[in-house]
Amino acid sequence: MKTSFVFASAILLAVASANAQTTLAVGDISLIGYRTDASDGYAWVTWVDLAPNTEIRITDNQFNEASVFLATENTAVWNNSTGSTIPAGTVIVGIDNTGTAAVDRGSITTGNLSGISASGDNLFFYQGATLDLASLKFGAILNTGWLTTGAGSSNTSYLPSTLSVANGNIVLSPIDNGQYTGSRTSNTIAAHRANIATAGVFVAANWTLNDDTAIIPTLDSTDFVIVGGGPVTATEANWSIYQ
Repeated sequence: MKTSFVFASAILLAVASANAQTTLAVGDISLIGYRTDASDGYAWVTWVDLAPNTEIRITDNQFNEASVFLATENTAVWNNSTGSTIPAGTVIVGIDNTGTAAVDRGSITTGNLSGISASGDNLFFYQGATLDLASLKFGAILNTGWLTTGAGSSNTSYLPSTLSVANGNIVLSPIDNGQYTGSRTSNTIAAHRANIATAGVFVAANWTLNDDTAIIPTLDSTDFVIVGGGPVTATEANWSIYQ
């Protein structure tokens, strides 16, 4: 009896382990690249290890003036289908072209983001089947900023309160394509984050933004190297903008 109990327990633990996924906190990932010219694409980095079967959803649905998420645009569901833990610092690049979605690590199990607009858009990362305030992990606005008044549109969005925290969101630009081009070598997570954005706004000297796809033909999949250390304070000084 005891042997059977131990054996059954081992099976249950193995099944639970196989089905477990990492539950993210707000700010555990950051958007570090986007393309709105064909093919649409996006790049993000995880600051925590992602267990096998971890699922993250990415949508360009708007959060409107009534504090409601619309359901009129697209959502892609990413899964760590590699069979191994994806380590912190890993960059994942997704390409969505007219309904066909692909990523360089893991897989898109359903959906696509082929409608990221060159006239401005937003991207929200969340976990779970329901897009709501509690499920959000990160937000990005590909426009001049988050709305604070007036009616939204498919090219604009309000900032959900859940993401109105340090490292929870980034304001980018309505320029068609952009990616972080700052250092990815040995640094603390806090320092890497500070090179990407400060006070929720991209650090201009560390990004390349361009309306010409020839300037950013592909999104950089180079991983970040993370070392230990506490938080740092950064100043806004680090992006390159070309138009």
